[in-house]
Amino acid sequence: MHCIVDNLSAHGTAAVTEFLDRHRNVFLHRTPTHASWLNQVELFFSILQRRLLCYGEYESVDDLATKVITFINDFNERAKPFRWAYDGRPLKSA
Repeated sequence: MHCIVDNLSAHGTAAVTEFLDRHRNVFLHRTPTHASWLNQVELFFSILQRRLLCYGEYESVDDLATKVITFINDFNERAKPFRWAYDGRPLKSA
């Protein structure tokens, strides 16, 4: 299992190190400090969840996968850069 984590010091504690030593199939990947790109990834998954996953009906895993790929392809055709909001409000599409 690969887990992406931020640079929080809690991810390097003795308890975490011991856990990782006992579970050799778990890997932590730390993001760069101030990883704004990760915020953009989180925003995209939020859009996917709100526009497709939350309201969709799926007949099978293959149907879900097809609809997700279709959504991504359509989204990429119309995508615009995300605009950062510095006043504490969530990110918005430009």
